[in-house]
Amino acid sequence: MAKDHAGGLSADAIQLYRRAVGRTVDGSAPGAAELIAGGLLTGSPLAPDRFTAVDPRDAERRRIARLMGALNEAAAEVRVAASRAELLSDVVADVSAAKGSEVLEGADAANARISEVLPETRTSYRSAQPGPRPDTVVHRARGRDSALFRLRPQVLRRGIYHDARRHDPAVVEYVRTVAPLGMQVRTLGGVFPKVMIFDRAHAFVPLREDGRAAGRTRGAVHVTDPLVVDALTIIWDIFWEMALPWEEEREPEPAECRVTERQRQIMGQLLAGRTQTQLAERLGISTTVVQQDLAALRKMAGVSTNFQLGPWWVQHPRFRPITPRGEEIGSGACA
Repeated sequence: MAKDHAGGLSADAIQLYRRAVGRTVDGSAPGAAELIAGGLLTGSPLAPDRFTAVDPRDAERRRIARLMGALNEAAAEVRVAASRAELLSDVVADVSAAKGSEVLEGADAANARISEVLPETRTSYRSAQPGPRPDTVVHRARGRDSALFRLRPQVLRRGIYHDARRHDPAVVEYVRTVAPLGMQVRTLGGVFPKVMIFDRAHAFVPLREDGRAAGRTRGAVHVTDPLVVDALTIIWDIFWEMALPWEEEREPEPAECRVTERQRQIMGQLLAGRTQTQLAERLGISTTVVQQDLAALRKMAGVSTNFQLGPWWVQHPRFRPITPRGEEIGSGACA
């Protein structure tokens, strides 16, 4: 139905309004619904189906009052919505911070955060330090860890170092200090990740300058996502089971019975189910080198096939299965 441009009313509504001034009109007449909705017609007290015209100025004042009320309510809703959004954004930020990760640029920032988390540790402390560390860093860790262990003797304390650190004076002094306080230390050969885990709730992993595992660090990532920290803990526990207790000494083997680190890595990959081509790609060597090392191991074990080599490797009395550990092992022929 066409509307009048000025008043927004149809021609039927305008015509009906003219008839309703000073008299009553039928509520079902064309245009009546528009006028009633706009407050321009009011019902007759004597006849519910009859309506009479309302002064348009009074009708518009009431309409404007209703609109202003609606605007005020809408403004209040807008303020509530904005406040709610701000509040929930803070909650999301808090939850994200509590369940995510944070980059800590520089050693000072990383050490400061570790110093905050360490005193709050209640159940467990795990660390893995595969590479050499400056003596000053080891000495600082010795004092910091000793303080924690004396404060909370109930905390499970375990650390993994590389085999080469058994002859590092600073690490030897560290172990001599913390072992009487309950720290358990083991060593492992090969490559394993550097990480510190507190209460299975906080993990610190190095932030590398070039992204490589062996690159220089420029800080750390503080991980608090429960699923990620739990995964890191499981991985750490696997390496712990493979490591050799600090108290145990390795017995040297004759040169002809010694296994190289590359051969250990090859056997670890082979036992993991990878083909020679796959493990060669993962280790960055050629398949020819893989075949040569496997041939040397078969000769050492006194077997003729790689299938026979697997059981010998796993069942050797001083070798724990799953992966090579960096220790010098013997063979059935040389043991």
